[in-house]
Amino acid sequence: MAVLSDADIIAGLAEDLPVGVWVARAPGGEFVYANRMFGEIMGMGGIAGPEVGGYSEPYGIFGRDGQPYPESQMPLVRALEAREVVVIDDIVIHRPDRTRVPVRAFARPISGKDGVMTHVVIAFFDITREIEHAQARTESERRLQRAQRLESIGTLAGGIAHDFNNLVFGIKLVAAELLRTEEDPDRRKSLELIDSTTERGAMLTGSLLGFARRGKHR
Repeated sequence: MAVLSDADIIAGLAEDLPVGVWVARAPGGEFVYANRMFGEIMGMGGIAGPEVGGYSEPYGIFGRDGQPYPESQMPLVRALEAREVVVIDDIVIHRPDRTRVPVRAFARPISGKDGVMTHVVIAFFDITREIEHAQARTESERRLQRAQRLESIGTLAGGIAHDFNNLVFGIKLVAAELLRTEEDPDRRKSLELIDSTTERGAMLTGSLLGFARRGKHR
């Protein structure tokens, strides 16, 4: 009966993890192991060639700005420098099939009993749904803010229209009363002009009040 080594057992467990696992030697960054989920997230398996300073192009690692991710800010490099777990969530993987996958990376340095770092383990999480939910929430908040602004504008417009309508109505009543008794033709034309102008003003305030009602003005 074959006896499995510790490395075989760990690798077997890692294959079933729901996150991408990538392991490299420290400090050079030579590839050691990548599990199945890593291949699904990246669109490729681990690559034996690249070392520290040469990961961006072969693995398709980019920032959210669409530019190649700076090699000096890679999870492996930062974990080596910090000598502790680092978390990076602004990486976007450009797969060979041209699809894009935003990921969050947890990089953990591994040291021997003598305190010397021997490996770095990086766990990659696909955060596509998290990003989509955040974008949907932002869009929902933007629409709510727009609706609130429209409601405020509608309330203001309703108040102005109401006051203006009272003024127009008063002028129209006075003009109508004067027109009823005025006999001079020129003055009658002026009063008729006032009457027609106030009528147009009333139509305008009606439009403003209609907008205000859509803005929930009361």
